[in-house]
Amino acid sequence: MDSGLSSHVFSNGLKLVYKQSFGTATSHLGFVINAGSRDDGKHPGIAHFFEHMLFRGTHKRSSSQIINRIEWVGGELNAFTAKDITVVYANVLSDYFKRSVDLLSDIVFNSKFTETALNKERNIIREEINLYLDTPDEYLYDEFLNHLYASHPMGYNILGTEETIANIGIKELNTFYNTYYQPQNMVLSVISDLPYEKVLEHCQILESIQQSNLNPKPNVQGLKKSRHFIQSLEKDFNLAYVCLGKDAYSYNDPKKYNLMLLNNILGGPGMNSKLNMTIREKKGLTYQIDSSYTSYDNTGVFYINFATELHQLDLTIALIEKEVNKLCKAPLKESELKKSKQQFKNQLRMAEENKNALMVYNGKQMLLHNTVQPLNTYLNLIDSVHAEDLQRTAIEIIQYDQLSLLKIVPV
Repeated sequence: MDSGLSSHVFSNGLKLVYKQSFGTATSHLGFVINAGSRDDGKHPGIAHFFEHMLFRGTHKRSSSQIINRIEWVGGELNAFTAKDITVVYANVLSDYFKRSVDLLSDIVFNSKFTETALNKERNIIREEINLYLDTPDEYLYDEFLNHLYASHPMGYNILGTEETIANIGIKELNTFYNTYYQPQNMVLSVISDLPYEKVLEHCQILESIQQSNLNPKPNVQGLKKSRHFIQSLEKDFNLAYVCLGKDAYSYNDPKKYNLMLLNNILGGPGMNSKLNMTIREKKGLTYQIDSSYTSYDNTGVFYINFATELHQLDLTIALIEKEVNKLCKAPLKESELKKSKQQFKNQLRMAEENKNALMVYNGKQMLLHNTVQPLNTYLNLIDSVHAEDLQRTAIEIIQYDQLSLLKIVPV
């Protein structure tokens, strides 16, 4: 573990991971819970629905009291649901650290569900679903995953659908809570200027949380190799939206470092990525094009996405095919590889300045792997990648004829 990190395991199995941050008066803390949309089972959208319900009231606080407890002191209280985790967090001045621990633990372990609150939140989620349906990029990616992981929760829309959330009631929420929202199934991650001893002192209230006899396991069994597909849909959008991709390396696969670097070269956040330089800068075919790679415990996803005018669609796809296959046909020159490594490593260094994202990263690492891989380890692993490694990974993952394609064209 990173020498700058400290950790503690409470008697109920709840873990604490802490990193001190100097030169700030702010604390970032959150419960990282081993429950996401992949655990929805027969009720797509329930993990996200449950996250919403956490803010609807506890046995000692109303929803307005929950909101005001942090907001009135200038802090932020929020949560999000991902494929594999849910995070409930607060960003506050460190003077209010103890208050935040108390509030977060109340929300996570002491929530109260009523039919009135459930119906109100169901309507809010319906509006969220409608907003998502009007957001082409998000809709495209979710539809792509739905085709890639057909009939498996990894492919579910995190929000669910209007039909599936209509079937989620208090009974289903309580079952989800009793299965996953247990102290041994989560980590409290903290980044703060407070000394570790003071943080631990403020967190002693967590010892009183009762441990369950349940042994929750993520609902990821039965995930088969994703299928190859080429699919076209029609929607009332102004542009054509395209996603190309395939399943990729899982978190524990050592080849993931090759793909992380390769992805950054091909379509990462830099304006000098190969796809951006060719398709936007040289040809002017799109406002934005990028590629992404996300790894999970049991799988990973690599994809390229872009939007363009319908009459430019075929040309744009042909240029993508040319760029990805270039990386398959010949290794990078050593000079380009060196620059690409430097760019990616410095991006990782700067990303550590985002304390909220770092808090989530540390919590997820501790939750799923019982340790936190330090940044220097990542940098050394990126340094160890050779040009031939990138070429082999390109052939295995991004070669064009292996990529599935989903396009949404204007009606």
